[in-house]
Amino acid sequence: MSKSSVPSNYIKYVFGRMDTFATCKLHDINPYDWLTDVFHRIKDHPINRISELLPQNWYRSTAKKNIESVA
Repeated sequence: MSKSSVPSNYIKYVFGRMDTFATCKLHDINPYDWLTDVFHRIKDHPINRISELLPQNWYRSTAKKNIESVA
């Protein structure tokens, strides 16, 4: 019998989400704003540019998108 009744996949899922939110905080990004934007953009976002939606790249891609929409 395992030491924990919690499945290891669930533990990996929870800590994976915590890492993502920690990355947001590290880059001074509001996790709620990031997640909301990603949920709205992901369905139409090109798969070959999916890394733009990671928290560490999100601010730059969002700023670039805003600059292009003004021009």
